[in-house]
Parts: sequence; structure tokens; C-alpha cells
Amino acid sequence: MAEDFAQRRGYAFAATYAHAPCVISAGYLNLRNPLDAALGGSNGYFGDFACSNASALYCQLHNADALKAYGTGASYVIGPATIALTYTHTRLEHSRYFADAANPRGRDIAFDIGEANVTYAATPFL
Repeated sequence: MAEDFAQRRGYAFAATYAHAPCVISAGYLNLRNPLDAALGGSNGYFGDFACSNASALYCQLHNADALKAYGTGASYVIGPATIALTYTHTRLEHSRYFADAANPRGRDIAFDIGEANVTYAATPFL
């Protein structure tokens, strides 16, 4: 069963630094064959990513050689307000969703997402 481990392995790590009023975090995820390793195969999940769902539009998206993701975030508290920033980068290597005659193994695709937000506690109870 060593080949199962080699084909479905994954690892992740994360770190956080917290010293009031600032918090900073970062993390990394690496999955080989994410469709099987994390989602239980083409019938192991549900919704628009499930190949068992006839109307699913993206069922082959996670059918890839690897998924690699990293992200970082930070927040700063100023009285009742908190300012936060996050950024994530996700890359699917050889996603079968993008396979065609010229690229039968699929293509690489990456997603970058950033967010900035401010929350304000109007009362101490919120």
C-alpha cells in the first residue's frame, strides 16, 4: 500500500503570532491527487463539484496531480474596531477540468484571493 500513500499524501503547516493588539498568521497546504486525498474520489463529495451530480459544472476541477495553497492574514485592534487583511494563493497542477487533445493531462490553474475588512463592536456585547 506504499503506492497509496505516494498517490494520496498531503501535509500542512501553519503558524500564528499574537501580541495584542496585532495577530499575524500564515499557512501552507500540499495535497497530491486532491480529488482522492481530500474529497474521497468522484463520488465522495457533493454539490457543484460532485461528479455524481448530473448538473455539476466543475466535477473535474480537483481531479489534478496536486493542489498547493498558502495564505496569510493579519489583524489589528484599535479600540472597538478591528482591521484585517488576508491573502490566499491556490494552484491546481494538471487539472483534468482543462484537459483537451493538446493537453491530455490537463492544465495548471491558480486562484488568488485577497480581502480587507473592518469590524466595529457597537457595544461590548457584540
